[in-house]
Amino acid sequence: MFLAFVLAGSAYATEDLELPPEVNRWLHGYISRHKTFDGRPLLFTDARAISLIHGDLDGDGKDDVAVLFSVDGVRGGTDWVQYVAVFLRDAKGMRYCCMERVGCKGGAAVESSAIEAGRVILRGKAFVPGVDAYCCPSQAWETALKLSKLKPVRLVIDRPSNFQLEGPRANDARAPQLEC
Repeated sequence: MFLAFVLAGSAYATEDLELPPEVNRWLHGYISRHKTFDGRPLLFTDARAISLIHGDLDGDGKDDVAVLFSVDGVRGGTDWVQYVAVFLRDAKGMRYCCMERVGCKGGAAVESSAIEAGRVILRGKAFVPGVDAYCCPSQAWETALKLSKLKPVRLVIDRPSNFQLEGPRANDARAPQLEC
């Protein structure tokens, strides 16, 4: 299993990732088709593959691939958004299946990923409004993505809530948000 870490809002891989050619081509294509908030084309340097995980996601007994990647500056400045893209293995190689936005600055940051029991498991920290600095989410969370008809379905395992906060903010309406 490969772990990725997010430090002060920026994602850094713990090792250089060697992406399968199909994944690399898809990531380059995805970036080239999108623009930043001000209409500037995204550059491949704006994207970082953070982790690459292998495991069976569609029940066919073959290792599929999920790649966690980050795109910087999409909504301006030091902003970043994290996605998981899933690639299924078939007789011809790897083919793109689907993608899900899983983190962003001011929302949640994925710190580790794994494939367990046919699900992409994501663990990280969520931003707590009124408590955390914008750069630094603090509330632990865990969620999973499972494929259903080749679409990712988010299964909440441990979503932060007001009840997990302590002290005077325990009943505060400003619960941590995972949506970006």
